Amino acid sequence: MGDAPTGSGSGPAGAETLAAASASAFALLHPGVQKQLWRMGWKALRPLQVKAIHAILGSEAHVILSAATAAGKTEAAFLPILSRIADEPTGAVGALYVGPLRALINDQFRRIEELCAYLDMPVYRWHGDVSGLRRNRWNRSSSTAQPTS
Repeated sequence: MGDAPTGSGSGPAGAETLAAASASAFALLHPGVQKQLWRMGWKALRPLQVKAIHAILGSEAHVILSAATAAGKTEAAFLPILSRIADEPTGAVGALYVGPLRALINDQFRRIEELCAYLDMPVYRWHGDVSGLRRNRWNRSSSTAQPTS
């Protein structure tokens, strides 16, 4: 493994360009996010993730991500967002994801929770299937990332 996940392109020049873009995007991420990506065995950032990392961490502008199913949209959004809020004081919700389906929120909750493993950042989900006990725990401790429907 090198210093950052790399991608592949068509031909050597394409691969080098994608690898350089991936490495520069990876370098912008919080060290805890970087460490978790390595632990998860990521070999590359997807093109949408590279673009999103540069767009979100490179400006204060609003960003809309649009891509096909399984293109990496969740991580494209959360890698830079978690990196941006990782060192902010806790005690309030730092990121709120509103999803259309409970099943989607449950899936994304597990993925986001895994990304936060080295960030000391609790993640809570909030929808009708979440018990009152878990909601009360969130109300007492607050969180930094919260998927909800």
